[in-house]
Amino acid sequence: MDKNKKNIDRISIKLNEFGELERNINIDDINEFLNEKIDNLKISKSEEE
Repeated sequence: MDKNKKNIDRISIKLNEFGELERNINIDDINEFLNEKIDNLKISKSEEE
């Protein structure tokens, strides 16, 4: 099984009764993963102008 698939299966994100996000992973870890894997479209679009 793909390493990223295993990591995604472990993540739990839900809203509690107060509308607050509850998650079992650090937000900094999520941001680090996204920065590594996803191109920033806002930067790309502004560079084109």
